[in-house]
Amino acid sequence: MALDLHPNDNARESKPALWVFQGKWTVLPVVGVAVGIMIFRALGSYVDWYYAVGISGLPFLLMVAYVMLFVNGRAPSHALDLLALGLWRFRCWFYLAGLMDRPPQLWIVPREPAHPAEF
Repeated sequence: MALDLHPNDNARESKPALWVFQGKWTVLPVVGVAVGIMIFRALGSYVDWYYAVGISGLPFLLMVAYVMLFVNGRAPSHALDLLALGLWRFRCWFYLAGLMDRPPQLWIVPREPAHPAEF
């Protein structure tokens, strides 16, 4: 009797997780620790060790804050949407302060210009 093969997709469904980091964001703790060690080594001969530890821990804390505020439980485009909204608000503030001639448009849909032969 031959063995029956049953294909499954278990490998495609794996989602690594470490603390608040999930999926492709799991690489950030490794990057944060590596950057922290590089900063600590660079500051080691210039400042006291407790200042160096505090400064070198900032990249990891920023990565944790980014993942918690912009990635977990949010849409994939959440950070870019907030950036676009912030830029639009900044441009509106420029217009209201009199620094721009025309008000900013939220979304411009580019259209091909009509060929003169179509008129």
